[in-house]
Formats: sequence, C-alpha cells, structure tokens
Amino acid sequence: MTGYEIAGQSVSAVAMMIVTASFQINTKRRLLVVQSISTLMFCISYVFLGDMVGALLNAICLARNFCFYFQKDRSAWHYLTTGVLVGAMIAVVAIFWTGPLNLLAILALGGNTVFLSFGRPQLLRWSILVTSPTMAVYNALIPAWGSFATEILVVISSVVGILRFRSDKKEKESCNEAVR
Repeated sequence: MTGYEIAGQSVSAVAMMIVTASFQINTKRRLLVVQSISTLMFCISYVFLGDMVGALLNAICLARNFCFYFQKDRSAWHYLTTGVLVGAMIAVVAIFWTGPLNLLAILALGGNTVFLSFGRPQLLRWSILVTSPTMAVYNALIPAWGSFATEILVVISSVVGILRFRSDKKEKESCNEAVR
C-alpha cells in the first residue's frame, strides 16, 4: 500500500466517525453542517485513492449541502438546485467514465441528493437503507475501506435514528391524545 493509499484510508476513517454520528441529529441544518465536514474529508480521501469520479461527486455533494443549508425547503429554487446538482453528477460520470461501477456512485449520491432535498431527516434515514449499501459496493470495488465501513455504519446509525425518532413521535402523539 502506498503512502497516498494509507492517507486516503486514514482520512476516510475519520470521516466515518463524523458521518456516523451525524445521523443522530434531528434537524436538517445541523445534519448538513456535520455531513459537510465528512463529505469534504471523503472528497480528499478519494483524491488520495486516485478515484476522480468519487472525489468530484463528493465535491458536488459538498456544494449541495451548502445550497440546501441556505435554501428554504420545497421552494422552486430548492427543486431547481436539486435538478442542477443531479445533472452535474450525471455530467461528471459521463466525462470521467471509467466503467459501470460509476453508475453505483451516481445512483447512491444522486439518490441522497433527491431525498435530502425533501428536508425530512427521517425520510433521509429511510433512503439510506438503499443508497448506502449501493455506495458500499462501489467502495468495496475501488477499494476504499474506510468509506466502505462508513456505509455499513451509516445503515446501522440510520436504523437507530429511525427507531429513536419514531418513538419520540409516538410519545408526542400519545401525549397529545391524553391532553384531548
């Protein structure tokens, strides 16, 4: 393993810890801030690993997080931004095409972009149950082991977040019914 590969795997290991914790956040803006830090680190990791498609797609995800942080959910601009970002992802894959493996990355990261655009953390957690395994396969084939492990931990963290915040909603509903 070269020095660049060791650096890439190490950076992705730190990003893994950050992104895994992010799924326990229940507000969109806080989630975007924490995920932006990890996304930047994954971008750097892919550069070290020599995966230009992974690096550029993560750079677009970083731009996505910045845009979504400042935009109001469900506005025309928000949906236009989502379309432009997914279009940029498609363009990156078309320009830097290295094979069918690139389709996995665009399906996963493009899917995350679409689900993140809805502005509902719980819906994003549910989408992770499909997009993260897709990205895990991509990372296993690169290989990007820190990123692969991240996707597995993200699925687990998302399940915990789904269960954790679902029970909060049930408690609030039962309290509301008791007050009536």
